[in-house]
Amino acid sequence: MLLANSTTNSPSRRFQRSETSIAISEKLGSGRELLIRQQHQDVVTRLIQPSLALAVAATFTFPVSRVDTNPCTSETIPVTGTLHVDVVTNASASGNFLVHESDKENVSGTALQTGASYVGETETVFDYSVAAGSAYTHDLTVLMIRQGETLPADDYYVHTLVHMTVDANGVPTATVDNPTETCR
Repeated sequence: MLLANSTTNSPSRRFQRSETSIAISEKLGSGRELLIRQQHQDVVTRLIQPSLALAVAATFTFPVSRVDTNPCTSETIPVTGTLHVDVVTNASASGNFLVHESDKENVSGTALQTGASYVGETETVFDYSVAAGSAYTHDLTVLMIRQGETLPADDYYVHTLVHMTVDANGVPTATVDNPTETCR
């Protein structure tokens, strides 16, 4: 903990403060000394070999439960399913995080007025770079297809915003909001 709280952007200061942390830990007992020495070694390794990347993987599964209004037919459709988001972040030498994100949404619903069934599936991959603590927002689009086509224009799109934030340690968090429908 002492090491993490005492780092700066200057590599020489990082190393110097790491040595100070080790000297302090030696007075605290051998158990803490070992932990601080390991942290010290990790920092030295990163300073000597900055190409070593910190990688974090995370999976988010969001339950989908919404009521759509098909803008093509004006039907009301309760929709349920899941949105599954897999994210891998890698620290780059510049200090930014390279993010690989895979989103998969599987949903279905039944129109209240007509009993027509709708199914929506999409899988999208995004690769982007973000600075620690910043957010990246993108649109995830799923095509809701009416089963048993009865009208010439009865399918519609649902656009949902996915907000991804990566903290200073490369740990991602995701939120999903603002679904909107457009006619196909």
